[in-house]
Amino acid sequence: MIAECDKQFVGRRKPGGGYAYYDFLQNRRFDIAGPNPTPKEQKSFDEEYIVFLNAQRREAITAALAEKQWLRAEAAFRNDQPSADTVIPLGAPLVITPDNVRIPATGSQAARSKAQRCDDASLSCSWTKFSAGIKNIFGVYAKVNRP
Repeated sequence: MIAECDKQFVGRRKPGGGYAYYDFLQNRRFDIAGPNPTPKEQKSFDEEYIVFLNAQRREAITAALAEKQWLRAEAAFRNDQPSADTVIPLGAPLVITPDNVRIPATGSQAARSKAQRCDDASLSCSWTKFSAGIKNIFGVYAKVNRP
């Protein structure tokens, strides 16, 4: 009885509504309007199958070309390798040195701290400005209160 139903209705009901047709040749599902595809839907399945076959053929050709190139490269590598009894002279070791080496400038701590300006409103810059202000205030009071 189930087999008879499968022959009569090729589409399957989807949980959210509508029908889906499974094409086993392409291993994919298509949305259809009813339990059986219309001739227009069947034509679109066939067109998609042609595109699917063309893509598979291109992949097979590409894989064959890649394999052929790999075999050629491997054969060329084997032919270029020297035999075990030949000796390849080694040259002097290669020395690699950087072109532009930046030497850090020497200077006092005060000059470096003044050179660093804090224009943004980050916590570290704000804290630095705040602590400098507190030191100035206490420094002014210390000078005023001296006998």
